[in-house]
Amino acid sequence: MPIIPWIEQNISLADDISSELDKPDFTRYPYQIEILKQWEDLSCRKHVIVMCCEQLGKTSLAVYGILYRLTYKPGSILCCYPSDNKAAEINQAKFIPLLSRLPGIKEELQRPRTIRSDRIKMSNAVMYWQGSGSKIISKSCDCVFLDEIDQWSTENPQNVRDGWKRTRSFNSCMEIAVCSPTTQTGQIYQEFMKGSQGYYTLRCQKCRELTLRSCDIHHLQWESTYNEALKTYIVKKGTERLICPKCGFEHTEDMKRMMILEGEYVHVVPELKKERPSYQIGCLASQLKSMSWSEIANAALESRKDFRYLNPAELRQLLERTSIQASSYNERRDN
Repeated sequence: MPIIPWIEQNISLADDISSELDKPDFTRYPYQIEILKQWEDLSCRKHVIVMCCEQLGKTSLAVYGILYRLTYKPGSILCCYPSDNKAAEINQAKFIPLLSRLPGIKEELQRPRTIRSDRIKMSNAVMYWQGSGSKIISKSCDCVFLDEIDQWSTENPQNVRDGWKRTRSFNSCMEIAVCSPTTQTGQIYQEFMKGSQGYYTLRCQKCRELTLRSCDIHHLQWESTYNEALKTYIVKKGTERLICPKCGFEHTEDMKRMMILEGEYVHVVPELKKERPSYQIGCLASQLKSMSWSEIANAALESRKDFRYLNPAELRQLLERTSIQASSYNERRDN
């Protein structure tokens, strides 16, 4: 069965107190679909990187995929997290409740000594977990999941590379790392740049083209006013608009949902999509109220990134750091 209908049929979040949903909803998280479909190809070595804002469901991309793989291709799986405590927490809160609902696996979990302190040992599969403080050695796995690699312990600086080594003896494997971005020198950014560099991109509702990368908040404009009590600029609510860089159309936030649902990944290096797909999901892809356009605009003001108040030299430096074409932005800004 393809993975999306399989998830909708087999995954229940009813017992997950960290989720407000009873089951996965891909109309809320459409950017998950292409990434999850990478789990369907079991015939090659696959190296998947996901760089994503916090609270947009990046860990679910690995959890759902691993459960799907256990169903159709049982084997040896390694999951590594920033710490041992985090490893135990995620496995107790995410994996074990979901595993216990799957036919066949539920009966396996009821056998004595199946669930141990650092693994789940089933008759035809094993799932290891550990924190990044311990060196990754002595395991041969056809599936490796590395979580929040920019937050890993510095005690074993080669652990990410060692994690990838665990799959060397397999001609068919899945390697996946997910993390919130930190800096351009961070491990997740470096891994992203080695892959297909797929950016989730919103569709303009006028010219109908994919023109708005979800990570490029410089296309978001607003009106602001100085608040004497707070001693800072604040956004005038309702003035936020997202500008299409091609046709100049000003989107209002009531168009956001359709822009996201009609969005797609645009890959800089599409020839790497099969074996080294990498994905970036920015805050503009979120439908959460906590990431509304007014919240994003106020965060930009707080971080001194309101472009209208930067002098030309500051603007140029900021644009260069964020890989934005300064000439095209300045031309539109002047107009």
